[in-house]
Amino acid sequence: MLALLLLAAAGAAPRAQDARPERPAGAPRNVILFIGDGLGASAVTLARLVGGEALALDAMLVGSQSVAPVGAVIPDSAATATAMATGVNSVNGAIGVDPAGRPLTTLLEAARDRGLATGIVTSTRITHATPAAFAAHVPSRAMEDAIAEQLLGSG
Repeated sequence: MLALLLLAAAGAAPRAQDARPERPAGAPRNVILFIGDGLGASAVTLARLVGGEALALDAMLVGSQSVAPVGAVIPDSAATATAMATGVNSVNGAIGVDPAGRPLTTLLEAARDRGLATGIVTSTRITHATPAAFAAHVPSRAMEDAIAEQLLGSG
């Protein structure tokens, strides 16, 4: 299972060219998105049934999202992560692009552009589909060299 951590920390020092947005009193200081790659509601329910009690995960579980790929019934990690990162459903195999192959702004990029510190922590290679979809834009998840170049150039 992959655990991806997306952090948008309002408390970190902004880059010189970024204007830091004002944070309303009581607003969250950090946003952390944990993604259990391949972890669905049925697996979580089974874990509760087998264990006979609530899971530690239950205290953090706050919602779900439709990540159905365009033109397919079964999604892959690239399409689901792209939907989570951009809010746009794409095609299987695509990373950070719409079904026509046009780059989409990701949550990580939008946070960075607002002056927030961002980062990805993963238990797999950073060029793998799920983490890559938050910071790269390629038509195929197999383009790991191009994904690596984009990540290196992203700041």
